[in-house]
Amino acid sequence: MPCIRTRIGDGSILSWELGDGPAMVSLHVRGPVCINDPNAIAEAARRGVGLAYCLEPRVKEEIERGDPEIVLPEWASEGPALCMYYPSRRRHPPQGLRQLIDAIRTSNGLAPIARRPRAPPRPPAASALD
Repeated sequence: MPCIRTRIGDGSILSWELGDGPAMVSLHVRGPVCINDPNAIAEAARRGVGLAYCLEPRVKEEIERGDPEIVLPEWASEGPALCMYYPSRRRHPPQGLRQLIDAIRTSNGLAPIARRPRAPPRPPAASALD
């Protein structure tokens, strides 16, 4: 059966990682379409375009309803942990970055990072000219 390929943000095609640890293999699959939207990938698979490589949380409800069908369950991969790198030199990251970090943590069952209260502004330093 053909595969539905996934184009990622840098324009490259996502490799399928099957298995865990030393048994993990990375495959460059072939298929009739290449899609960059996870919802469209799941829908294409549901309509019979080909096999899809999906994150389980994205298709969990559909799997519980029996559509789509899981193939090769023994090759399901946990994969490496999701990591986010950002400059930590800033005491208070921009609000959008903080919201993204909290959303990722929450979706993985973790609590948002506790916010440190902002220190009140310091009064201007006295100078010898005052």
